[in-house]
Amino acid sequence: MKKIVYLVIAFLVVSSVAMAQAPRGESAEGRKKVDAQTRAERLTERLVKEYSLTDEQKKQVSDANLAWVKQIDAITQGDKQREEQREKMKKAHEIYDVQLKKILTSEQYDAYTKDQSKRRDRAAGGERRTQNKQEQ
Repeated sequence: MKKIVYLVIAFLVVSSVAMAQAPRGESAEGRKKVDAQTRAERLTERLVKEYSLTDEQKKQVSDANLAWVKQIDAITQGDKQREEQREKMKKAHEIYDVQLKKILTSEQYDAYTKDQSKRRDRAAGGERRTQNKQEQ
């Protein structure tokens, strides 16, 4: 009898926790989509803070960020296949990187590329992949 009571309690706890979490689609839909201008401003402020940009660099980076964010939005709004979108986004990012290289000093750009590499690794689970390759 005790086992049945414990099983019922465990089931109720698990089901209540599961119900407390929003379904995957709802949380993303509930958020407002931030406009391109705001996203570009946030990105600019982050770059200014992380790489100590001058006022002139800030203006140039802000323009480049806005153009890049608008281009990414245009790519993702189309009815293209995901692979085609990925290729276009990759090209847009390469162009953006060339613009940043012209704007930033060599030290700033080196720090930027190093940080981008770390972000990509984290986003792709690169630390785990690196460990798996070493184990093989």
